[in-house]
Amino acid sequence: MKNITNNNIKYKRLENCFLYNKEEDYCIYPLLIPKKVINKNSTLLGDKNEGGYALLDDFDNIKIAYSFGIEKVIGLNKELAKRNIDVYMYDTINSLTENNTKFLWKKIGFSG
Repeated sequence: MKNITNNNIKYKRLENCFLYNKEEDYCIYPLLIPKKVINKNSTLLGDKNEGGYALLDDFDNIKIAYSFGIEKVIGLNKELAKRNIDVYMYDTINSLTENNTKFLWKKIGFSG
């Protein structure tokens, strides 16, 4: 496995890597660590039980979002709907836990 260094973290062994890309033979996790953004702020959206999603607080030109595998946790989707964003939601669940005119849900599953 290739060594990847990010924030002084080195991953030399597979068991030390949270997300491992077998095809490319490298650890993905360090690439997912949030970075400092210049002239923009970040915001944490979503329910506490979701763990939250760190996003760039720049939704002005965003009109549509896609959400796959939602299960019954839709906190992030509710936050996006409050920002007047249409949220296309996909999962094999039988119904949403709540309705919103910005939610466009279909009972569809995706898999590899």
